[in-house]
Amino acid sequence: SDEATQQLRDSLLLLETKKYSEAIGELSEFLRDHADHPLAETAQYLLGECYFHQGEMQLAREEYQRVLV
Repeated sequence: SDEATQQLRDSLLLLETKKYSEAIGELSEFLRDHADHPLAETAQYLLGECYFHQGEMQLAREEYQRVLV
């Protein structure tokens, strides 16, 4: 839906402005509410990026692996 796409855009803006904790919350909510959305894989990857930038390498790796499954 357009709402889901806007939510992902908002998450990306948070990521780009280094508001990683907020982005993680938004992306997690997106994935919970829109797991079957065509952009869910993108959201999963961006979640990994947030954890990576926070230095949470294990969490980042787990999110990246979910994209590959």
